Amino acid sequence: MESNKKALPDILFIGGFANKSLDGGYGGQIFASRSIVNSSLKDFVNWKLIDSTSELSKNPSITDKLVRALKRFLLLNKFIFSSKIKLAIIFSSHGFGFIEKGFYCRYLKLWSIPVAFFPRSGIIQKNISNSKFYRKFATFTLNNIDILLCQSNYWKNYYDGISENCKKIVCENWIDLNNLNGINLLKPDKPDKSGNTSFKILYLGKLDQNKGIFETINIIRLLSDNNKSVVITIGGRGPDEILMKKKIQELKLEKYFNFLGWVDHKEKINLFSSHDCLLLSSHFEGFPNVILESILYKTSVVASNVGSVGDIIKDGYNGLLFEPKNVLEAVKKIELLIDNPNLKQQFVDNSYIRLLEKNTLEHAVNIFKSIIKSYE
Repeated sequence: MESNKKALPDILFIGGFANKSLDGGYGGQIFASRSIVNSSLKDFVNWKLIDSTSELSKNPSITDKLVRALKRFLLLNKFIFSSKIKLAIIFSSHGFGFIEKGFYCRYLKLWSIPVAFFPRSGIIQKNISNSKFYRKFATFTLNNIDILLCQSNYWKNYYDGISENCKKIVCENWIDLNNLNGINLLKPDKPDKSGNTSFKILYLGKLDQNKGIFETINIIRLLSDNNKSVVITIGGRGPDEILMKKKIQELKLEKYFNFLGWVDHKEKINLFSSHDCLLLSSHFEGFPNVILESILYKTSVVASNVGSVGDIIKDGYNGLLFEPKNVLEAVKKIELLIDNPNLKQQFVDNSYIRLLEKNTLEHAVNIFKSIIKSYE
């Protein structure tokens, strides 16, 4: 007897599926891709996966990039010829990765395969601003897709200025609340067993000038000049790590900085629980997962108002914002938090309410499920 069970739709997904990126971190692109693939959606679709994590390797040559892109393109064609692809979901970073993924969008269009494109890097904005070719290519790409997923209303409005031809859906980044390993999120206490009474600042992320790491140095310098007792923990690595440490030595600020390299999930949780605030001084951001993690683990946020940050954090309500590269404003915001310790609990409480409404994996899965069903 033939089964009446309906076959699952083949869904092509181009994203980051490696265990770790090649610089040793476990970035937002990888988490986003893997969490969607491993979610309840796996019971409703037949995933056809193409991993593009290799584009994150350190300083690859153009030849290396082209060879890896060619391998992905060959796998893409294999899926096209051997499967009945109902929909292609494409996550994209910036730079060469955006160009490659934009080419896939156009190629899939030639095969009448609908595309949901999800650019997930704030550096794309810098690329578009600095290159006429990049802007024209971005417009061309957006004109050849069916759905543009946007990380926030900020990005929806931004991409409206690039192209109005595609349907845009806001899908903010998400946290998997089902994978917290028994952590008590309701506990407000943050015991400090070290005996250190300094105000503890935390930075987690890539050590890259676009992340504002040199502004961070000057923020700490000015806080110390203002006789504020502060220390900062740096969790991460990156291309500008050596320059950052050299600058700290030149300014004789070594005693304020503690470098840990990349930290794993368990250590990250301990860092959030023992620090007073997360500092994010980026020049560009898509939607920084580290802010969601900070909110989840009850640590207040002081951040530059770039990309989606202003959608997540409302200045004075659930965190503090400053204009990018404005070191003096950042110092004032941190001093406000130091001088008014009660603000920390107010900020984390207000932030957590918003996180539960808009930033859970379940919320993201429902958005993707709705898109997939519309093309079955």
